[in-house]
Amino acid sequence: PDRDDLPKYDRAALVEVSVSGDVTVSQEDGVVARLQLANVAWLRTSLIPLHLDPVFRELCCSKSATIGCRKAGAIVFCEGILPGTDYSQVEDVVVGTVPLDCRPDGGRRLFLALSCVEGVIHVFRVFLEPSGRLAVRRSHTQGRARDGHIFEVAKRQPGALSLSLGLVRFTTEPGVPLRMLAGARVPLQHAARKQLAYLGLGVDACTGSEDADKDSDSPRDMDGFQVATCTRHKSMVILDGAVLVTARHRYTAFAQLPN
Repeated sequence: PDRDDLPKYDRAALVEVSVSGDVTVSQEDGVVARLQLANVAWLRTSLIPLHLDPVFRELCCSKSATIGCRKAGAIVFCEGILPGTDYSQVEDVVVGTVPLDCRPDGGRRLFLALSCVEGVIHVFRVFLEPSGRLAVRRSHTQGRARDGHIFEVAKRQPGALSLSLGLVRFTTEPGVPLRMLAGARVPLQHAARKQLAYLGLGVDACTGSEDADKDSDSPRDMDGFQVATCTRHKSMVILDGAVLVTARHRYTAFAQLPN
């Protein structure tokens, strides 16, 4: 706001921390004057390599040892940069599996990942299954107009793209569920309900009834995702899972942390 030579809108910037301690920033979305560093975090425990899919193992060659995860208590951070390859918008590209001791508890996880190339931002969805399966799907490509608004770039085949796993962070043990506020909801758990029905316990044994689920407007693709939880390890706290919010949550809190 105090730079008259810069447009007055927020921009996306990717911050990289090297092993030598250098902190750099990518400014593909435009020149930035201030950086929000609140989500820049890493662990210093031992790196555990991922079990890469044969395609990525061949692409990585000697660099495969730098793609993995670190664990501190129940908290796991993935790291490393996947080499350039083509990603589909309709099918998952399997990266590999997370080591057994680092696999997530609960439901599916979904993470956002970005790749900035030649002034446009490619947005990816990274899926992590409770089985440890890690997969990537390209969502869309977006650009920035001079007045600040974002527009979608129609690039069906952007070519080979590199992708960082630095934002894949999750917990391996059940956390404390967040209390939903102002109509926010946790993802539906039809898979759990089907299992209870198989055991003869009925569909009402889970939260809500089958009729209530039919009346809800929750996106069906959120079924089975991890509910929102809070996990603490020493002095570090991490939020995990997903929440279904509404337009009213632009102005009010959607959840409350445990004491």
